[in-house]
Amino acid sequence: MNKTYAKIILSISIVIIAAAVFYCLQFNENGDRTTPINDGITSFVEFDVDCPECGTSTEGTIFVMQSRDSVKLRVMADLTVGETDKEGLDFFIPKEFDITGIQCSYKGVTSSEYVTLRPYPEGGNDVYIARTHIVPSGGGDGMLVMDLQLNGLVKLKDIDSLVLSISAAETVVEKVVIPITY
Repeated sequence: MNKTYAKIILSISIVIIAAAVFYCLQFNENGDRTTPINDGITSFVEFDVDCPECGTSTEGTIFVMQSRDSVKLRVMADLTVGETDKEGLDFFIPKEFDITGIQCSYKGVTSSEYVTLRPYPEGGNDVYIARTHIVPSGGGDGMLVMDLQLNGLVKLKDIDSLVLSISAAETVVEKVVIPITY
């Protein structure tokens, strides 16, 4: 009976040890995998636009991802629009960029209710946040993520920078210069 008891204990111990070794191997295998972090980012530019008179402001970062023949930008911005502000925020995107995606959470709403995209006749686009011109949006906070892709209107070798304009309440405008490197 002692031999049988010893065999059972030995079998259970082997199973537990095998399970522990298998778990450790799996853990190490998953731990060694690398997740891309900041993959492709070549530079970034920070901005801060504030109109204290109306309580409207935005600050954020533009991440630049550049390859030999292309430039992509990701604009990430915190948004605040004052309660009485009818003009809101305006991100002017030059004609050299196509807008490939916009995500906005102004006032906790993810519909397009507070986001307006207006093309310029000369080229380029305005992305308005909480611009009403009639009745103020009531103010609020949010987040904007916008992806841009350089289109074929300009060749990288012909430029050393691009400029985006960001305005708060149409009174405070910041020109954000995006450096292009070779």
